[in-house]
Amino acid sequence: MKTKDKILAKIKENKSVFYELPDLKLVDTWDEPINIDKLIQNTKVVGGELYQLNSLKEVEIKIKQLFPKVNSVYCTVDGLEIGNVKMNKESTIHELAKLDIAILKGNFIVEENAAVWITEKDMGKESIITITEYLVLIVEKENIIKNMHQAYNNINLKNISYGTFISGPSKTADIEQTLVFGAHGAKNLAIFLM
Repeated sequence: MKTKDKILAKIKENKSVFYELPDLKLVDTWDEPINIDKLIQNTKVVGGELYQLNSLKEVEIKIKQLFPKVNSVYCTVDGLEIGNVKMNKESTIHELAKLDIAILKGNFIVEENAAVWITEKDMGKESIITITEYLVLIVEKENIIKNMHQAYNNINLKNISYGTFISGPSKTADIEQTLVFGAHGAKNLAIFLM
């Protein structure tokens, strides 16, 4: 018998063991109220910044304070007139390579890890979240979710072709354990909770 046949025979005789999944409804923390302080702390842990604002006017003022020297701004948030970069489906990555800041609407934010769910509808183009220098995500305060289990229950994949969670700015560490921000995407992430 060939080695390959022996291996396949061993695999066939192996009986898989299936375990029952835990009842996630029993997790105590699910019923706890949302803790904004914990969300702010978790946003800092992942390298982002979270600001609580009350209006789109406050958003514009804060963006100008945080990013005073930006030139090219792409914005998909209705009611914000701060954007000066236009984009369509035919726009190439090369045309967007000098984009300073992208301001996008997030669908919801997760308290336990500060991850914001965003879809292509709110991006305009999927590459925008990785090509921009700075990223601002605007999330409505009533759209805070306690944990990722609940977050996955809130995602409806039927009407979208692309969606992703963004938690903090892009970061990577090399063998020497040097943490670098912005290597694969935005080097700064600000979340505005409205």
